[in-house]
Amino acid sequence: MGGSRRPSHLVRAMRLHQRISTREIVGRTTTEEDAMKTMAIRLDDELHAQLSILAQLEGTTITDLIRTAIETHLAAKRNDPSLAAQADEVLAEIDAEATKRRDAISTLFASPPAKPARRTRKSTTEDS
Repeated sequence: MGGSRRPSHLVRAMRLHQRISTREIVGRTTTEEDAMKTMAIRLDDELHAQLSILAQLEGTTITDLIRTAIETHLAAKRNDPSLAAQADEVLAEIDAEATKRRDAISTLFASPPAKPARRTRKSTTEDS
């Protein structure tokens, strides 16, 4: 058999993902309020050990510590004027691109202008 084998950690991760996906299908329906994304991060051993001790001392989880750190970081970024200016520039670019695309669609699907009705002379035997 000449197929390549997947590393065992990938196989375990795929199985875990399948179980989670199955639970989502079979289990309760998630609402927008409790829907969350799962992320995997790599930490060196020392950083993980420090987070573990800190979580234990504070009576919380590493996940909650990381989530709080991310929320704090995002709050600081929201108050950064230079980042807000960059965001405004990106929004302007998005709006300009959307306008171009909208115009292209309108042009593509616009009905051709109606041709004026042609007047034809009715010929009668009296005209001859």
